[in-house]
Amino acid sequence: TSLVQLRCDRDIATHQSERFIIRSYSPMRTIGGGRILDVNAARHKRFDDSVTSTLEITAEGDPVHILKNWLRESGANGLSVNSLTNKLELASHEITSTIDASGAIHVSEQRIIDEAIYASLLKEILSGIADYHKEKPQHRGLTVGNLKNKLSAKPDDDVLRHALSDLLSKGQLQNKNGILCILGFDPLADLTSHERILVQELEDTFLQFDLSPPPLDSVVGQDQTKRDLCRLLIDSGRLVRLKTYDRSSSLVVHADILENVFQKLKNKYPYPSKFAVSDARDLLGSTRKYVIPLMEHLDATGITTRIKDLRQLRNS
Repeated sequence: TSLVQLRCDRDIATHQSERFIIRSYSPMRTIGGGRILDVNAARHKRFDDSVTSTLEITAEGDPVHILKNWLRESGANGLSVNSLTNKLELASHEITSTIDASGAIHVSEQRIIDEAIYASLLKEILSGIADYHKEKPQHRGLTVGNLKNKLSAKPDDDVLRHALSDLLSKGQLQNKNGILCILGFDPLADLTSHERILVQELEDTFLQFDLSPPPLDSVVGQDQTKRDLCRLLIDSGRLVRLKTYDRSSSLVVHADILENVFQKLKNKYPYPSKFAVSDARDLLGSTRKYVIPLMEHLDATGITTRIKDLRQLRNS
């Protein structure tokens, strides 16, 4: 018995595990026979140990071993459950029991991933964020997009979403307004006692002015320490520089104020309700001078969607 790859000069209708016989026409004689192991195989190199190992596992016919091997080969993106019905030639209830026996992790209703690969992905996510904290200790953390670019496993969105949800539910990660960080991480931890007092004064100032913040220069003046601390508060996310159409604008609002704005809009105008700038102005008790750049910031950061003259919170 040996492994052979057959290359045909025309399409042949067959299926996995089907038995076949090869005969010559002239003279008419039987050359040999066998069993189909892989219907749509790529052209393999000879003496490739990984290919040989995979085919030998397939030849054994144990669906659990076969599935485990496929999962290892599929990496961090895993396999579609729907694809297994034809590949394993099993009934749906047998597919379910085979998946359970393989120890595969369900990352969505129709996608599974190898248990060891998934554990490795979780470890890489945590170490990637921890390394970022060491490199930039005064930054809040990473966005999901930036984290994904750092991962060598390159998981698709379903897998990454499930992994992050898993780590968040276990209390190993925090998600602060879309920024991922290790639980308990504090970007202001290394400040001196005097710097902490100044930081608190700066935060209190912006909290006091609510949605009518003063120009940043009028708050920090020529004090370089305050300027540096303000920059740190912005980098760490405690203060937020509004993203507006006017590039010369430098409005800065406290993060707690923005969160309060979001909660008020969510309670008054839940998705798919729409609201105008005037509605937001009345709800927030502010003026157009400050509400318009605030709405532009919410558009730019994906909190709201603009529909002509109206806005709508994104469906989360």
